[in-house]
Amino acid sequence: MELMRSVTGTDRHACPMRPLCHCLNVSEETVREVIEQHDLVSVRSISQTCGAGGGCTACHRHLKRLLNENTVAKRMQQPLSCCGE
Repeated sequence: MELMRSVTGTDRHACPMRPLCHCLNVSEETVREVIEQHDLVSVRSISQTCGAGGGCTACHRHLKRLLNENTVAKRMQQPLSCCGE
């Protein structure tokens, strides 16, 4: 979780425990954790894992943002290969 924040510079919210998904009262912190722990890659997989995004769908854009941030963070961790090695 800290990796996602440090690599992407995302620490926009003063209170990470505030609900990201208001319908099901799921926090951004919880969503970040399930994305990383379960290597999730879709809004549907987030909904199936923790419930976020399973209501009115207003939070889907935020869920997609978190998925993208996690993808960037993982790519930044991978060593660069040279010459097809």
